Amino acid sequence: ITDIVMGMHHASPAVPGLTGIPGASGPGIGKMAADVLAQSNVTTFIYNPVQPLNTIKRHLIVVPEKAEQEAGFQMWQRRIRRLAENSGARIIVFAPEATLPFAQWDDLPSLEHDIRADDCLWFVMSRRDRVSYNPVMSRIPAYLEHFFSGYSSVLLYPVQAGDTESRYI
Repeated sequence: ITDIVMGMHHASPAVPGLTGIPGASGPGIGKMAADVLAQSNVTTFIYNPVQPLNTIKRHLIVVPEKAEQEAGFQMWQRRIRRLAENSGARIIVFAPEATLPFAQWDDLPSLEHDIRADDCLWFVMSRRDRVSYNPVMSRIPAYLEHFFSGYSSVLLYPVQAGDTESRYI
């Protein structure tokens, strides 16, 4: 398995005791998605479609600091670029300056002023104890539900290097 695509649940119950998966204890990520993220290193897309994918005009991508140091950085970039090229959509990246040459994670609600009805909002996530992990990531599903519920969105968990024997499905 190289990629997993899952749907986001709007009224997902909390998953008690689950650690290491940003957003697993709040709205948006159900038990099945949390289990997949906890047990695998593969690239996982958790998609909340509000409109058909072929009607998206812009992909707004929020990238965490040090994402360029993660094993899956180039892979998810290629996938999003290919999606945008095939659909004719634009890509707009929100990222720290050090990551851009290849976001302000504490001010995510401010994106509400930049987003349009035909946009898809992407958040590049990281599993806990990885180089690009930020504790704010645990609040992203709640932000999506509260501020961006009327927009298509994707939580992207890139492939992660590490203890692969016990984490691949």
